[in-house]
Amino acid sequence: MMRRITLICLTLLMSASLYAQGLSFGFYSRRQVLQSLPAYAQVGVQLAQLKKQYADELANAQQEFSQKYETFIENQASYAPSIRAKRQAELEQLLQQNETFRNEAARLLKQAEDDAYKPLNERVSAAVREVGEELQLSFVFDTDEKALTYVNAEQGQDLTQILIARLK
Repeated sequence: MMRRITLICLTLLMSASLYAQGLSFGFYSRRQVLQSLPAYAQVGVQLAQLKKQYADELANAQQEFSQKYETFIENQASYAPSIRAKRQAELEQLLQQNETFRNEAARLLKQAEDDAYKPLNERVSAAVREVGEELQLSFVFDTDEKALTYVNAEQGQDLTQILIARLK
């Protein structure tokens, strides 16, 4: 709550300062600009394929565990105590391995997503700098970041379409 109040105050203070100094600003939607890039769709397809591979592997691991668990439940009464303990330990180890793989897969997917979108984000950032310099803007805000709670479009300039055209 305190952070939100601080951001609102900063925005108001910057707006008043911009107005008083005659500084100009621009704003854009990074999400819209990124989604307009042809490479964005390609990256999305590649990431979807990678997610499917991990999901398939997780499903196979879960199926393997389920089969071993069912076999254990069906036969546990006939196992000697030492064999039962050994099989329980194997099941616990398999369950732990599956959980470790699930966590590692999530981390690797996030890293792959960050790595895949990094060049696109760098292109957008470079275009924002270029357009900001060309239009002699003092500030350029990304409206998707939720740090900017209000933008008066009449006092600033929406750069979204300019950036989309520049990056095509």
